[in-house]
Amino acid sequence: MNFYFAFLILIHLARAAAEVYLTAPVEGTVWEIGSNVTLAWKIKPETNSTQTVDLGLFSGPEYNLSLKMVIANEVPSEGGSFKWQVPQDTPPGANYTVRIGKAGDWSYSHYFEIRQNLPSPTNEPTVTTDSPDLRPLAFPKPRKISSPSVRAPLHSRTLLSRSLIKIAPRPRIPLAHRWSKKPTRMRGFPEHPIQVEALT
Repeated sequence: MNFYFAFLILIHLARAAAEVYLTAPVEGTVWEIGSNVTLAWKIKPETNSTQTVDLGLFSGPEYNLSLKMVIANEVPSEGGSFKWQVPQDTPPGANYTVRIGKAGDWSYSHYFEIRQNLPSPTNEPTVTTDSPDLRPLAFPKPRKISSPSVRAPLHSRTLLSRSLIKIAPRPRIPLAHRWSKKPTRMRGFPEHPIQVEALT
């Protein structure tokens, strides 16, 4: 905090002594690297001796400011402004100041910030179905994959067919009916009938 107020006092003292003082950039100004900025100044009405001014970019504490780059030299002071593009190799920082004037008659701006230029989001083109160049996507029809038929071996089919046939049980004939009561004629015996009775 003491550093900030000390720098403000230095600025006011420099403005009081200098013939030209900066009005832009001011406190809270933010420059983006690669952007175009405008430096503005005013000349005290009681002084008309300044014809040209030099502009430089400085950074650091007020007791040890260091020149980072020369913005422009021999700029006509009556113009009151100068447009400049912040170089791409400028290091980002929050303790920058611009110096204006001539040797022995300098004035400094407030501290301001230089930050990296953030790319703006690009607007991607939207595709609508009403576009004449838009064609429907053709997807291949699904192919029916038939599984190969597998035939069982011959012996397996025979066993299978037998297992499916229901064999009816053979009816049981009572013992009494196994012998017929009909008289039978046997060769080599008399022709008279032989009566065979059924076993009981």
